[in-house]
Amino acid sequence: MEIKKQMLEFDKKKGIASVLLALYKNEELRVTELLGMISISRDTFYRRTGNWMEVNGLIKSVPNMDNKIFVLQITEKGRKIAEHLLEIEKLF
Repeated sequence: MEIKKQMLEFDKKKGIASVLLALYKNEELRVTELLGMISISRDTFYRRTGNWMEVNGLIKSVPNMDNKIFVLQITEKGRKIAEHLLEIEKLF
């Protein structure tokens, strides 16, 4: 059985599970709030993890009510993955 390319990339990217769980539990967060919750650098998030997650439809960046600050939200696809991660988290 072959492993999908996206799953292999998911496994290699730092912080994806943590980002999904944080957004699942909080609905939306500013990047500074998110980075304060997980151990990933701003540079890594913007250059690798966050970009990959947006391209693959796991999160989206949307302006808040005053259109000055963007917040991150989890997508339906990201929510489904986060629900499975929560089940895995319970095993620890």
